[in-house]
Formats: sequence, C-alpha cells, structure tokens
Amino acid sequence: MGKYNRSIDELEKNAIKWWPEHLKKLVAKESIIPMLSETHDTFVSILKSSNADPNSVFKKIQESNISYNLFLKHLVIFSDFGGEQISRLGKEFKNLFPSKKDHFYIEFKIGNKNQTYSFQKLPIKGLGNSKLLIDKDTFLKTPSAEEKKIIEDMITILLFGAFSVDLDTAEVLDKCDSGQHLGKATEVDEKLKKLYLSVSRITGGSTANDSGQILERHVEKYLKEKLGKSFVIKKDKILCEGKNIPFDIVAAKNEKKVGIEISFQVTTNSTIERKAAQASQRRNIMNQSGHKVAFIIDGAGNFQRKSAIGEICKHSDCTVAFSDAELDLLALFIQEHLK
Repeated sequence: MGKYNRSIDELEKNAIKWWPEHLKKLVAKESIIPMLSETHDTFVSILKSSNADPNSVFKKIQESNISYNLFLKHLVIFSDFGGEQISRLGKEFKNLFPSKKDHFYIEFKIGNKNQTYSFQKLPIKGLGNSKLLIDKDTFLKTPSAEEKKIIEDMITILLFGAFSVDLDTAEVLDKCDSGQHLGKATEVDEKLKKLYLSVSRITGGSTANDSGQILERHVEKYLKEKLGKSFVIKKDKILCEGKNIPFDIVAAKNEKKVGIEISFQVTTNSTIERKAAQASQRRNIMNQSGHKVAFIIDGAGNFQRKSAIGEICKHSDCTVAFSDAELDLLALFIQEHLK
C-alpha cells in the first residue's frame, strides 16, 4: 500500500502496543482504567493460585509484576468495597477488632481452619484511599515498606473480614469475603462475570472516556507543535454534503481539512468494529468534498481484531500508530494535503 495508506501488517510493525510511560502517568491522574486493564490478568492469576491464607497472597504479589497498591485497587473493585466504606471502617476499627496490649488482630475461620492475623499498622488516623495509595493522586507512587504493611492489613480485611469469628464484625464486613475464592479458578471466574454484569460504584468516575480524552489532547498538542500556527488543530466536526461528521481531531488550513480518528485499546474492544463499519462511507463523503481521513490506531487489543483494522486501513487516506515517529508521519501527511 502507499506511504500513508498502509496495510495492517505495515501498521502493526510500527505499533507500540502498550501505553507509553509518560501517557500512563497522565492517565493515572484522571483515570486508572488503562493500568487496571493491563494488570487484570495478573490480579486474577494471583487469586487463582493463592491459598486461603494472607501470607500466601502476599508472597504471590511479591513474585508478580503488580504493585501492592495496584493489587489492592483491583481487590477493592472485586469486593465492591469502596472509599466511603473504607473510611467508615477506619473510624469504627477499634470497635470491630479485638486487641491485646493495644495490638489489634482479626481471628477468622474459612473452611475448617481458624486463623489469626495481627495487624501490622492498622488502625491509623484518616484511613482512606489516599493512605492506601489507591486514589488518583497516589496511584503511581511506589509504596514504602511501612505503606506496604498498611496495604497488607487492608488486603487481609477485604479477603477475610466476612469470616471473622465475631459475628457482629462479620456482618459489618459481609462484602469482604473474597478469600473464599482463593485457589478456586471457576469461582473466581464466576464472581468476575457477576461483577462485570453490573457497573461498580467504585469506578463510577473513572471511565475509558477519560483515557480517550487524554490521547486526543496529546495528539492535538503534538500536532500543534509540529505544524505551527498556520494550521488549525482542534476537536471538531466537518460539514460534508449537509452532514456534520465528528472527528476526534480536525486539522485545517484554508478550506481543506483532515479528519483524524484515534483508537488505542490495550484490551480487545468492540468500538473498533463500529469504526470499521463506518470507515468506507465516511471516507467517500470526505473525499468527495476534498477532505481526507486519517486514523491513529494502536494497542494490543486492537490488533486482535484484524478484520476490523484491515477494513479501516483499506478505507483511510493515512493510517499511523501512536509513537512519536508515527505522529510525525501524520504531520507530514497533513502538510502535504493542506498546502
């Protein structure tokens, strides 16, 4: 295919597949979804391979490539036990758990085995998402040795709180029952199915749309710096044959325009199928009006849908991946078309 209008194989050779570090940091400030997506399989693997014992889980986390706070965030979602409930737990902690010489512990029974876990750091003042390093401002922080102890305490509660031998405590922590699924692959999968059938309140403010907007802002800024002030780069619609066709980014100079669509999916997603179905018609309408269509496509999930990506490549005037070199190629295409 051409210099700009490339095949799926040509595109994949230049793809970066995974979120670059500088964008991960930007996304983490606004949305944790991409990082959760990338580490989902690791989290599930730990659940399936651990025994119903806190130390077994801690060992698996240490052996994996997942951070303590990232594992905890997954577990918070898996347990549907959010920030408000964690904050309430912190305030009621001393009433929920027994202590010996001011050292608190939980005794729980799972299966036929009684276990006692001594809290290393809890209770602490102001327990919440920030102290556990699972909010937007602390999510990227690497936990210190002391912070790991706090997180281990919280992981234990989320896994085994519902099995406390104190019935009042067990009732308050009835959602903290994930420990019963440890080492049981089928049960873990079943719980995940139920979880994904409903929208968790915990991720209500963190949607995939957040990451999409960050990508758009990155591309907009990059193209503005590359192309200079003689080009207009912004999120916009293009009027063609009486229809307003929306694009993630529009590059314009004089009367000519390039409509740019962006898709970066680390996990497979049906959105790309919709874009593929529209690709031929959108390009025909745009070309008839003297405009061009460009796609920025990347992410391991997208390349699992080869048929859809192939259709987009076939009906695009310029198709690039997401590296700086690829965005430079897009800038060159815009300069050539918008002379």
